Amino acid sequence: MPTEIVATKVIPLERTSDVLKKMVIDTTSTTISIDEIFSNLGERSFGILMLFFAIPGSIPFLPSITSVFSIPLLFFAIQLILGYKKPYLPKALLAITIERITFNNVVA
Repeated sequence: MPTEIVATKVIPLERTSDVLKKMVIDTTSTTISIDEIFSNLGERSFGILMLFFAIPGSIPFLPSITSVFSIPLLFFAIQLILGYKKPYLPKALLAITIERITFNNVVA
């Protein structure tokens, strides 16, 4: 039985920094919630979270910190394996807000 190879067009994704900058421009409120950031980033938010928890664990002079930061990494890795589209976090953490000006300074 013959098979048909269908060529797919590769569409380049926007850079994460561009998505965040666009979010600052499009937001009219004075604050941005963690949930809004994750919703705009989608699956990319896993990478940012994992990087956030991996960097402190890579410092060799803080051996006990590695254990503390490894637990969230494992938690997010399991979510990736299970196919979550964005990281699951408790509602209390998703409700945390950042001032739009502060977020703009971090993203810029």
